[in-house]
Amino acid sequence: SKQIALSNENQWANLIEQLVDIRIQKGLPQQAVADLLGVTQPAVAQLELITSNPTINRIKLYALALGVELKLGVKG
Repeated sequence: SKQIALSNENQWANLIEQLVDIRIQKGLPQQAVADLLGVTQPAVAQLELITSNPTINRIKLYALALGVELKLGVKG
């Protein structure tokens, strides 16, 4: 349903916001993360947009570049 989709989008947006906050707290510029990921700085900027809809794998790699662990789970 539309409400479930919206809730899911908000959860992903919150996750991305948390990761960006961690990057900023660690003093890492987007370029440093881009270098670790082997992508361009604009690619990192795009990933950090809450409307970007990145893949789970890309988010996992971004988290690893920040030195944090991303835990995914399933709730019933």
